[in-house]
Amino acid sequence: MTTIHDAYINALLADATYALATNKPNGYSSDDLKSLLSLNTRMTSTVAQYIGDNFTVVTHIDSNDVAGTGFDATVWRGNQCNLLSVTGRV
Repeated sequence: MTTIHDAYINALLADATYALATNKPNGYSSDDLKSLLSLNTRMTSTVAQYIGDNFTVVTHIDSNDVAGTGFDATVWRGNQCNLLSVTGRV
């Protein structure tokens, strides 16, 4: 992380991971993210639009809490820079 901007973007992606509630092995396109109701209710529509404009979800795994792990992970791809980021939640 080199700037406060990078830290802010990483925090947005981590927060957005909580809005992705189902397994999506093929990911979410930018258009999918922009129209995702749970993302638009978790954060402001402007921030949700920013995420949809600038990122796609390569894959998202939502583990079953009944199994005991409760670990979920999302792989994000930056649309302009093609950089991959991984966010998780437990």
